[in-house]
Amino acid sequence: MIRIALVWLVLAVGAGISASANAGVICSFGGSGISGTDCLGQAWSVGNGGWGIPGIVQGNLPFPGPDTATDFHFHCIAGCGPIDNRPGQDTQFSVAPFGLNFWSEALNGTADTIDFVSGSLTTDLTPGRSFFVNITVPINVDTFQFEASWTNDSIGVPEPASLALLCIGLAGLGFSRRKR
Repeated sequence: MIRIALVWLVLAVGAGISASANAGVICSFGGSGISGTDCLGQAWSVGNGGWGIPGIVQGNLPFPGPDTATDFHFHCIAGCGPIDNRPGQDTQFSVAPFGLNFWSEALNGTADTIDFVSGSLTTDLTPGRSFFVNITVPINVDTFQFEASWTNDSIGVPEPASLALLCIGLAGLGFSRRKR
């Protein structure tokens, strides 16, 4: 009976770990030039002093999902000056209702990467909710290249405790077989 319980424990923990191997990442994409689409089929464009979805001061789009997004990450690989997120600039991520729900911004030291993070469940980007992202950055369209990703930090990542349970389960199986 104990052996059967240990087998079920190992299978359950193993399934949980394998299901969250790519935990958090909804999709990643990259691009170059003046326009394109992200990994969810949404239009992005360069103009009006930067990069944006759908484009700086070009309105907003409904988020297609498939999952709720809690983070957006943008990294300029080439052809960009420093990202400008000072107050008064257009660098922002907002969800409807606009003017009330902005995501926080974190700019890295070299100003080539910016992360936007939802502050709470009320500002998470759920499928169908309208949003826009604007990044004020000087761009040379001839050499411009970037990478970006949509993520959801509320999707679980295997913790050390899960891995420890898996090891304990495997050890238990080994001892039960050895006892016979």
